[in-house]
Amino acid sequence: MSIPKTQKVWILNERPTSAIKENTFKLEEKPVTTEDELKDGEMLLKVIALSNDPAQRTWMDDDYKPVRCSLPLC
Repeated sequence: MSIPKTQKVWILNERPTSAIKENTFKLEEKPVTTEDELKDGEMLLKVIALSNDPAQRTWMDDDYKPVRCSLPLC
């Protein structure tokens, strides 16, 4: 199976001040990093599933404080 040349990427276009609106995110098409462009220790992965958690909405706030994060990595 060959690696695609482009990928679709969701970008945070503007931080929401209330409910999420149509222009909060934008979908862009970008070139895929090739194997030759990978740096030592990097790898190219294929995403097969995405998940969206309600807590991610607060992570977009300007006043987000990582101490509130429920993940052990924060």
